[in-house]
This record gives sequence, structure tokens and C-alpha cells, in this order.
Amino acid sequence: IKEYKEKLLITLGEFLEDHFPLPDRNVKKKKKNVQESTAQLITLHEMLEILLNRLFDVPHDPYVKISDSFWPPYIELLLRNGIALRHPEDPTRIRLEAYQQ
Repeated sequence: IKEYKEKLLITLGEFLEDHFPLPDRNVKKKKKNVQESTAQLITLHEMLEILLNRLFDVPHDPYVKISDSFWPPYIELLLRNGIALRHPEDPTRIRLEAYQQ
């Protein structure tokens, strides 16, 4: 089972790398008024890892504060597809949807 789990995690990581890359900093922006973020963006894989770890480490408060390193289109992707949920009182925090319930 452990080998199968490792294989699944590696395959998921490769899929996310191939299909959800970080934005290229060299590409010109379509909108000229967009502010350039100085934070180092993290990958979707790393975002999911943070959310999963928080869910298992602190199950009574699984919400993660959205930092500047979270790329907004990835956050939107997770929210629109029902993978993550916003905090009911603080829109700057998200958590993974509890599928096990």
C-alpha cells in the first residue's frame, strides 16, 4: 500500500507540474495596471500540501491564511471546483472540503 501511495503522489505531482505551471514572469501582462507581487509564488502542488497538512495537523481549525505566495487563479480554481472552501467570517482564509464526511 505504501508503494502504491508513493506512486500516486509522484503521479499527482507530475500531473500538477505539467498542467498547472506557475506563471512565467517574462510574459508581458495584458493589463498594465496589474501590480507586480514581490512574493515568491508557490505551485498548486505546494498549496494542496499546505492545505492537507493543516487539515490533518489541526483538524479543529483547518483554515489557512491566504498569503501573497498563493497565486489567485489557483485559489479560484480550488474554490470554484469545490476542492476548497472560504471561511464563513474571514474571506482571507481557506480550507480543503471535507470529503470524508
